[in-house]
Amino acid sequence: MDKPLFKTSDGLWLRLEWQTRVNDAASEAEGRPIHDRVLVGYIIVPGSRDEVSRVVERHLPDGKIVPDGDWSKRFADHVDVFKREGASGALTGTPLKAWPVIDARQAADLAALQIHTVEDIADLSDGNLAKIGIGARELQAKAKAFLAAAKGSAEVQRLAAENERKDARISQLEQQLRDLSSKVEALMTEKQEAA
Repeated sequence: MDKPLFKTSDGLWLRLEWQTRVNDAASEAEGRPIHDRVLVGYIIVPGSRDEVSRVVERHLPDGKIVPDGDWSKRFADHVDVFKREGASGALTGTPLKAWPVIDARQAADLAALQIHTVEDIADLSDGNLAKIGIGARELQAKAKAFLAAAKGSAEVQRLAAENERKDARISQLEQQLRDLSSKVEALMTEKQEAA
């Protein structure tokens, strides 16, 4: 996966990238080629090799930004993350490369089908499952089981973190109690010596 991918709310992949396009009106007015910086979006259905592209917004030479079509509204959150974080803000879910059930070759084969996360496999339609080939249903069952187990372990991890916080607080309170006991003993000793 060379470009950042974002999972949309309707289960599609959105890939965003910067390109340049000739601004015909500005080029004609200047008598030389003038280019706009454009943000292009590509929609990809998991399990498909096809994609649909569209200009999301156009940045004119004068600094004006022109949103282009409904994609700029539909994917506004993803566009903001892309502009702010680039590739580091993309790809939500468990990457296939981090899933021990498949090897690197299988992950690469699935990436060629625009399947990049365990969640993608779990959510594949029957038609797109067929594109994976033999063992696809078993792989999907393993993906669903993995996600269910991870969801169950999330509660265990949350409780373990809560226990660690409580243990740290108890240690802190015990130390305060020891400090106070030392001070009380010192005051009692002073009082006895003064008497």
